[in-house]
Amino acid sequence: TYHVLREVEQSSPAEKGGMKDGEILLEVNGESVESLKHEEIVDRVRLSGKKVSLTSITPSGLDFYTKLGLSPLLFCEDDAADKETENNKPTSAKVQESKASCVPRVSAVSATTDATNGEEEDGYEISVL
Repeated sequence: TYHVLREVEQSSPAEKGGMKDGEILLEVNGESVESLKHEEIVDRVRLSGKKVSLTSITPSGLDFYTKLGLSPLLFCEDDAADKETENNKPTSAKVQESKASCVPRVSAVSATTDATNGEEEDGYEISVL
């Protein structure tokens, strides 16, 4: 079962993080979502609190790995979360073009807060790692 990203809103944190409509979600917080139901994925994202890591890939990228008989997760950086911790700040949310559409993309997502009153907004800040 594949979980496809749909209706990625323009100028949203997801779009700014490089996620695109039609990409396939591979992992939430380093855990494969292949055997999970939609509701289980939503629960994992909600239970992540203020930060969540998402890994997605284009359909053509997934097809590439499938034809080779490999999992695209073999080529993800296991230390993506550590990179952000080492920097002690989120990586820039600037969209980074990958050299090939078959490279899985890991994004760190942080809940954003309103600078004026410190309250949590309804969105997430996504950083491509």
